[in-house]
Amino acid sequence: MKQALSIFVVLALASTTHATLIAADSYVNGGPSDYTVGGLNGQNPSITPGWTEGNAWSVGSANLQADNITLTNGALTHPTGGKGKYIASSFDFFRAGHHKIDAYTPVNTYYMSFLVNPGSSFLGSGSREHSVVGFTNFWGGKNEFENAPAAASEVYGLFTGFTEGAAGEADLIMRARNGAGDLEDTLLVSSVDNRTMHVMFRLDVNVGGGSVDEVTYWVNPTDISSEAQASATSEATGLVNTFAMDTNSRIDRKWVVVNDYARTFFWDETRLGTTFGAVAPEPTTLGLLAIGGLAVLRRRS
Repeated sequence: MKQALSIFVVLALASTTHATLIAADSYVNGGPSDYTVGGLNGQNPSITPGWTEGNAWSVGSANLQADNITLTNGALTHPTGGKGKYIASSFDFFRAGHHKIDAYTPVNTYYMSFLVNPGSSFLGSGSREHSVVGFTNFWGGKNEFENAPAAASEVYGLFTGFTEGAAGEADLIMRARNGAGDLEDTLLVSSVDNRTMHVMFRLDVNVGGGSVDEVTYWVNPTDISSEAQASATSEATGLVNTFAMDTNSRIDRKWVVVNDYARTFFWDETRLGTTFGAVAPEPTTLGLLAIGGLAVLRRRS
């Protein structure tokens, strides 16, 4: 009986923590329902929440893979044992993959959280355009991502990742659709070679009477107990009000895009939720609550 009650306490706490988490991927591998090291295409891990309905990765390049080494960043505690990676190539090419998430009820405010790392340096040859990860909708490919004149703008949602800034250096960016219907880059932090960056977004859809969509961003906050603390402790924070998402029901999958980018790219802990606390949990608090609950059960037994 004690064991059953203990399990109930832990599960109840975990359920509360994830109540507003739509999808969260830690890229853990090694178990029967986890990722396997290697190409992402066709992989179909069972991940709760977000990927339990049998939607497999659709990836057009063997260079996009699952790895077995975790990215880490001080304030964010998370499951370990894997990450996503792009194997650098000097050949200019559009390499992308998407992973459709389980059905959910759309809301007017979304939160996202990502760990990203650009590796140490560009290759000696090849272009230096973009490597990004984000939550968005299904869309065509290279023409849409590059705003080709003949391509209809159908890329909604948000990306974060890297492009070249100063010669040979990677800049951290947000890439998103503007009011004119084109994707544009917003510089978040310049010159971040070989650094793991924790990027968080708040996306407010149709604010101001439906006239504007807004994005608040936080980069490398050292305190993620609240939005106020994240703002006070971030390496960079700000508001972008040129974003245009259109409706709150656009986001239905996770995307990774590497477009003409001769450099490695790593990503981890891709999270989508409806509250700040859902994508930035406080694991220490959760652990203490669980331990306290188990202690009470032991005393009563």
